[in-house]
Amino acid sequence: MSCIMTLGSDAEVIKYSIVPSIIKSKRRFTYEQVQKIVEQKSEDPHTPRLLQMMTLSKQLTQKRFEEGGIDFETPEISFDLDQSGFPVGIHRKERLDSHRLIEEFMLLANKVVARHVKKISGEKRLLPFVYRVHEKPDQDKMLKFFEFLNAVGYKIKPTQKITAKFFQQIMNDIKGTKEELIIEEVALRSMMKAVYSTENIGHFGLGFSDYTHFTSPIRRYPDLIVHRLLKKYGQADLMQSNIYTTGELKKICEQATKMERTALEAERESIRLKQNEYISRHIGDQFDGIISGVTSFGIFVELFDTLVEGLVHIKDLTGYYIYDEKTYTLTNTKTSQKLRLGDSVRIEVHRVNLEAGKVDFKLVDK
Repeated sequence: MSCIMTLGSDAEVIKYSIVPSIIKSKRRFTYEQVQKIVEQKSEDPHTPRLLQMMTLSKQLTQKRFEEGGIDFETPEISFDLDQSGFPVGIHRKERLDSHRLIEEFMLLANKVVARHVKKISGEKRLLPFVYRVHEKPDQDKMLKFFEFLNAVGYKIKPTQKITAKFFQQIMNDIKGTKEELIIEEVALRSMMKAVYSTENIGHFGLGFSDYTHFTSPIRRYPDLIVHRLLKKYGQADLMQSNIYTTGELKKICEQATKMERTALEAERESIRLKQNEYISRHIGDQFDGIISGVTSFGIFVELFDTLVEGLVHIKDLTGYYIYDEKTYTLTNTKTSQKLRLGDSVRIEVHRVNLEAGKVDFKLVDK
């Protein structure tokens, strides 16, 4: 199934159609190739269309943010591997405008499909369907997040009414700061997890009242289910076209959410393993990083370039330190030196235990 849309000058959907289709690609691009064509306006037969698409995607991004969508710039990394598969280099992936182009078109298609099902359902009841939903943040978690912001120097007045626009304003305020990555990580942990559901409660993070996953039926099972449902709902008699009961769809949603979280955790662990392998060959080397966590037993430091995280154990700190949970600090009782969340520090790689998945650093005095 394909969702074909016509958009107006204000990036609003004027009309759309959802039809069975076959896609015939005229050209295959990489994100880097599209970015280069758009930036240089090179002589390519597809340049005019790509420029038009880029302009439209930027309008969609601006519109989404104005309506309350939250933009998280969570960094991704890639590895250079030798012939044995050992990582010899780590690089941050750059998020290009060409990435956003595809993201915005996919988001819009997912939203239009969810609204389409509501439209064809009628007023009595919604047709059984799979939605991608994201609940509003828990109030207790938000209070802890506000306490965290105050501890790292951002004075935010707690509010009972948490909106996506309010959250996005915080993200805008921290752009370009050294604490940006840490704050975004804590913000993500403070929010509820997106799940698949048969109940359409909207998507808080995107600021959408209607949202599903439709655009990746070859790699996500919920998208495939959505395509099957759309095909059936395109038939004349909707009442005779149900291929899944609501109960069956609920079980599918629960299983899909469970498997998604398992896959995400496996992906994180595989990345962490390669990071630890890389840093294991740098025992004794020094790097710059940021304090990403403060506990009673030490500080966690995340390296700027590679995002490798390790622990500086409190026993490896010079002097006696007292932990303050409210301010996320360790304070030296003799010198009053404070180690705060978000502080820039220089470390030396002390030891790496690949089996336990642990990396230990030592703090280098500046």
